[in-house]
Amino acid sequence: MSQDQPGLLATLAGSIAAHNANIENVEMPPQPEGKGDFVEMRFGLSVTDTEQLNQILHDIQSIPQIMSAKRL
Repeated sequence: MSQDQPGLLATLAGSIAAHNANIENVEMPPQPEGKGDFVEMRFGLSVTDTEQLNQILHDIQSIPQIMSAKRL
């Protein structure tokens, strides 16, 4: 979950690409009324191992607009 703003998707994609991971898909489910300032993004990633995934999650969590990031 994050605050929605222009360029956020590009920032996330850049962070993922910086770790040489591949984005296989992105889902952005619609948010209920009253939550228009927030967005949920679900990424399907191709990574080499859990260490790479943990590094990506750590970097994503350091982005100021990100409220939470986790593995599903």
